[in-house]
Parts: sequence; structure tokens; C-alpha cells
Amino acid sequence: SAVAALFSGQFRSVLRCKGCGYTNHSFEAFSFLPIPIPEHSYRWVTCMVVSASRPPAQHITRVCARVPKQGNINDLLEAAGGMLSMEAQDLVAADVGHGYVARLWHAEKPLSALSDDAQPWIFHTPLQQVKPMELNMPPSSSPSSRRSNSKEKMSPPEDMTARPVIIQLVHRRLRTVKRYFYNPYKSELFSSPVALQLPNRCPGWRLYATAWMAVRHLVPDLTEPEEWPFLLSTVKRDGTACAYCSWRQGCLGCSVPLNEEEIFLTSEESIAVDWDASILQQQYKEKFAGHIHDHESVTLANLERKTSISLEQCLSSLVKDDDLTAFCRECTKQAGEFTESPHVKSLRFWACPPLLVLQLKRFHSRSGAAYKLFNEVTFGSSLDLRKFLCDGTKDCHRTKAFVDWHRPLRERSVSDELRQFVGFPSLSREMTTYKLYGVVYHMGGMGSGHYTASVLHDTQWYCFNDDRVYTISEQDVCNANAYLLFYARDDLFSEKIDLRHLFPEEGRQTPANIEQIKRSAWADMHRLTSSKTSMSVAGERYCCVS
Repeated sequence: SAVAALFSGQFRSVLRCKGCGYTNHSFEAFSFLPIPIPEHSYRWVTCMVVSASRPPAQHITRVCARVPKQGNINDLLEAAGGMLSMEAQDLVAADVGHGYVARLWHAEKPLSALSDDAQPWIFHTPLQQVKPMELNMPPSSSPSSRRSNSKEKMSPPEDMTARPVIIQLVHRRLRTVKRYFYNPYKSELFSSPVALQLPNRCPGWRLYATAWMAVRHLVPDLTEPEEWPFLLSTVKRDGTACAYCSWRQGCLGCSVPLNEEEIFLTSEESIAVDWDASILQQQYKEKFAGHIHDHESVTLANLERKTSISLEQCLSSLVKDDDLTAFCRECTKQAGEFTESPHVKSLRFWACPPLLVLQLKRFHSRSGAAYKLFNEVTFGSSLDLRKFLCDGTKDCHRTKAFVDWHRPLRERSVSDELRQFVGFPSLSREMTTYKLYGVVYHMGGMGSGHYTASVLHDTQWYCFNDDRVYTISEQDVCNANAYLLFYARDDLFSEKIDLRHLFPEEGRQTPANIEQIKRSAWADMHRLTSSKTSMSVAGERYCCVS
């Protein structure tokens, strides 16, 4: 077909037995080239580490951990903890969004479950020893806030043994709303959540004291408060309502009792820190809450990610020799039984097509994990495949295999002469240089993204982005988002030959007159619509077109 003649090239594959030296040659056709991008056995994961012991300016630290691709969350915890001098057993990874912890990740969870752009949070949760604080209970954050007493609901069972659990603290405040039915106040989350490790049976004062140690960096000027600047409430994971009461009661959260009596905490329970409105207005430091300190590993990871690789290096990895085990006919004859021996497979270009399409293999799926490679592959406006071409004759033999090529397959001749097909007449072993004329880009990750394209017209490059078309420079064509590369052979690009000359002369017909076809089609349609007759079916008269 015309498409095959334009885009199809040929490989020559050589399989050589290491034992007896027997060599097998075969030719393989390709319509596009999937180019592998060299990748490492590790990956960089950017995560936010929330510390319980570092200074307020480094309370949240962004780190880039280098972990094995086939590793698990425990490898991530060890890498992040090693950079910040933290014990891995005191760290817990979580998925955080919209101010609360969506879920905690077990240490055995494979890293393949994390997407390329995922930024997990790691909480430093050592079991801290705190002392009772003689502070008064704060007033309610809002006169219309509705709360219940959780004393009975949080009472621990008598036969419950003490064990450490992880709970999360969410920062919550009340704001007034213009339109409401019963309550003019609505709770909303702010700042980043905090994870704590506490015994599942502990007195209420210990929960308050531990929470104060974890959030006091938000109000650094409040050194000696006379009363608690917040009230703790049991809430759902997203902090919208009470975790125990029915929604019919309109409870925003049952208050945690502040006394010596033990309360019962469940694993991954959510506790809301309801700040006093006056404290938030006067003492809350939003800069401390939103500040993220960048570890030096972030710079190192960005430098490695920006390290580019050339297209020639990727092509070298495509045609490099591979060691494999395969059946050998000569070894089988010598041994007298079926024998598989080590072989070396080499792949080289045999013939170059007029149009060359290269696909950079950025998308991978291995062991149930799907990911994308963001390596920048540099490529120029020209490409030469001469050094990737195998030795052999300089000519691509032309046969009569293209007789009646314009006819359907069932009408073509199937003589023995035609079965001796060697290659397309459009293939070339002499013309190996190409010029770039188009690039397709993909921005995004494995699950979502956006495609754009750049096309060379005359001497100007144009970028096509949805319904927008604009000019770009040649330097902007090569970037890290390149996915498909389109090259035209020099003889075709320079218009030394016409596309029509790439196809055989046999069976070629005179080009059709498009304007005449258009007029004929319009005349036929006009004749059909203008000539109407009527017919009678079962006594009824219908109008039909003859």
C-alpha cells in the first residue's frame, strides 16, 4: 500500500550461536520505531516530612528520596529518615489532601502504587512523654457551635489492653455564612494536619498536652497561656461533623474531656483542634503554617532529572547486542537431541524508509505498576542512520512485486516470480540522512495529560495547541515533553524526488480531475432531487425519487 511504501523500513536481525557459531539471518519490517529510553532501577519520590522535633522554620521539610522502583513504603521511610536523622519506626506515610489525612499507608505497600507526580506526606510520630498543664478550658469558639459531651462515648472498655495508635489532628475554625438554615456558622479546615502516636488508653490531659506540643509552632508568641487556646473534638476524617453523633443532632464534634479519666482512642481516629477565634486573629502565624523548607536533596534530584540524553544514545540502546537462550539447529544435530544454547542477537538497519516515525517509549507497565519516564531526550533538526546501518549491498533490489499494486489483493497476480519479494522500491540504503518536520508532545503523567504538536511549514515552525496555532522558534521544538518525532528523508525533504516517483509505474492511472468529479456529483444529486414521481402502495399514494 502507499502507507507501507512511505513509512515501512527494514531491519536485519542476526542470531549467532556462541557454542557452534551457527548464524541465522532474517529481515524484519517496521512502520515506526519504538525507541527505548535508558532508565535507572531507582526513582525519585518527593515527599513532605512533618517533624516533631525540628525548629519551627523546618517543621515541614520537602525532601527527594531515591528509592528502588520495586521497593515499598518502608524503603521510602528509611531514605527520608536517614536524611533528617529520624528513626524509620517513628515515621508514618500518608496521603494528605484538603487539610486532612485521607489514608495512612502501610510499610509493606509497594511504591509502584504511587503515581509519578505523587507527593506523600511523612509524619514524625515518636511516643512523647508530656507533663500535665494547669490551664483552664477555653470558651466556645462560637456562640452557636453545637457540641456534645464525649465522656461516655470515649470511655475505654475494661478489658482493653493498652497499645500505641496513630491519630490525626486537623485544624478547624468556624466562619459565618450568609445563607443558612439553622446554624450561621460553618466549620472549615485550614493549615496542614498533624499525626500523633499515643496509647489507645490515656487520660484526656495527655491528649491535650501532646496536641499542644505539636501545634504550638503556629502561635510562637503565645509562650505562657492562661487557658487552652483550643478545644479538642472528635470528628470525622474530613472534619465536617461529629464522629459519634447522628447528623440529625447537628453536632460539630463531641468535646474531649480534660481530666484524669482515661479515654479510648482508635487507630486513625480524627481529632479536630478548634482554635479560639481571638487566638487565631491575634497570635496565629500563617507564614509558619505555610512555610516549607527545601532539603538539599531537592536540588540534587532536579539536577539529575534535568540531565538529558541524546537521541543517538537511545538508538544505540535499540540496536545493541542482546544475550539470550534459543534453539540451535547445529547444536541439536551434534548432540542428537533438542538443544538450547546461548546466542547473541544483533539488530541493525537494512533499509531506510522515506518517512521515519520515532516513538520515545515514555510509558511503561511492569509488575502491575504503570509509570512515565520524564527524561529529556535531545534531538536535532537532522538525523543520520549511517552508523546504525548493517554491512551489505548498496542497492535495495527492485522486483515486479508491485505489479497491479493499485488493485485489490484478490485481483493481483500471485505468480512465483512475485513471491520473490525483496523490498519496497521506496527503500534506500544510500540515503540515510533525515530532516525533522514534526513533533508530538505529551504533558502530564501516566493517568492524564495533554497532547500538542509542532510542525515545520516552509522554514517556520508552528505549534498546534487545541484551537490555538502560533509560531515558535527552532530552539523551542526540542523539550522534555517530546513523544513522537517525524523525519523525512533528505531526497524527499529537499524535493529532489516527488512522492509519486516512490511508487512503480505499472498500473499507474491518470490523476483524476477533482473539479469534474465535484460537478458530476452535484449534477447527479440535482437530477435525483428534481425528478419526483408518485406511486401507489396498497391504495395509498406516496412521493418517491426516481
